[in-house]
Amino acid sequence: MPGVVVVNILVVDLEATCSDDGSIPLEQAEIIEIGAVLVQTDSLNDYNPFQSFVRPVRNTILTPFCTKLTTITQEQIDESLIFEKTYPRFADWLNRCGGAEVFASWGDWDWKQLHKECGECRYEFPIKRNVSIPNAARKLLGFSNKFRLARHFGIKWQGTLHRGIDDARNYASIVVKMLEIGWKP
Repeated sequence: MPGVVVVNILVVDLEATCSDDGSIPLEQAEIIEIGAVLVQTDSLNDYNPFQSFVRPVRNTILTPFCTKLTTITQEQIDESLIFEKTYPRFADWLNRCGGAEVFASWGDWDWKQLHKECGECRYEFPIKRNVSIPNAARKLLGFSNKFRLARHFGIKWQGTLHRGIDDARNYASIVVKMLEIGWKP
């Protein structure tokens, strides 16, 4: 259709090392899972998922809090590659999918963390535009709670909360519903 602009939206959820006792300050968190789904505005339901665990290099042993929160095990992390080796696989997947013009996540933390870790490895992250899904929803619908958004759109939350790939898939479902009612990323 002439004049239709197709936008690829990269919906991302990252999980990271964490603690409930202050032993891992937020600024020292490291990505331990990348979950991503590509949504294309022309097809709306054309998901193309990427998932990878990532082995941290500073805080190599997951805290019991982190394991309980994310359900990610020490064994899964120990068998994974470090971010410096994982990111090129992620970037290759994104390139094979045609790239993306918009990065969407639940808030700004994922965007900032990905840029931080890319910078530490001297990688350039190619997407320049970040969209916070709850902020976009607030403008579109007037509220932002992810569970209210899911209920509003008739989406049953799937998978395990605080697992990167499951959260990315659920967020992508919300993004698709927002696109269907006229959201312009």
